[in-house]
Amino acid sequence: SDDTGLEVDVLNGEPSVFSARYAGEDANSKQNILKLLNRLDGEKVRSARFKTIVTLIIDGNSIQFDGIVEGVISEQEYGDNGFGYDPVFIPNGYKLSFAQMNAAQKNQISHRYLALKKASDYISRMV
Repeated sequence: SDDTGLEVDVLNGEPSVFSARYAGEDANSKQNILKLLNRLDGEKVRSARFKTIVTLIIDGNSIQFDGIVEGVISEQEYGDNGFGYDPVFIPNGYKLSFAQMNAAQKNQISHRYLALKKASDYISRMV
């Protein structure tokens, strides 16, 4: 299984595990982004990270692998690709939001890719 959350430093790690329902149980991505941008209004430090945890259960043992991408939250939305907070997340070292990247670009650096790569490497070592 896997789960992903967005952690924003100035918000003490919010929205974290509540990322998908940050603006409420029935909220959509646009509403979640709007709440996040409103909470960050006027903030200069906008550092954040996407974090994915992949859990494998092998022979009854739970093993977890993380993937983390550090970045910043932009002041407005950029791009139409991706989903969730992708339009406002700009990974460190890039000028494009995740939503401005094509799938191949994003998948090379994404938090999910990093976590799944660790899990895949672990499984490969077992065989």
